[in-house]
Amino acid sequence: MFMPHERQPLFSRFRLNSFTVAVLGVICMVMSMQLPLGTLQTPGAGMWPLLVSAALIAVAVFILFTERDGEDYESLTRRSFVSLLGFLWIGVFVVMFTHLGFTISS
Repeated sequence: MFMPHERQPLFSRFRLNSFTVAVLGVICMVMSMQLPLGTLQTPGAGMWPLLVSAALIAVAVFILFTERDGEDYESLTRRSFVSLLGFLWIGVFVVMFTHLGFTISS
């Protein structure tokens, strides 16, 4: 059950994130539909991106309508940027793997 709260504006700063994720999901869904979908028995290249995009949209819409305030959010600290460093390192690994192969990049 949801507790009644005071009405928040539709595009508060806490809801803007979920709206952005929903728009990103729609863009990904449109792009995945340009690939062959196939069937459930023989899925094509666009099936998995389509399912992930649909899940992304569903979760974003759920959060968009149930988010009330910023109590559940964690503020950004220096430690938060360790995740960004991890994503950058994965990007470096992909570039190294593409050009140098598995042995040297790992």
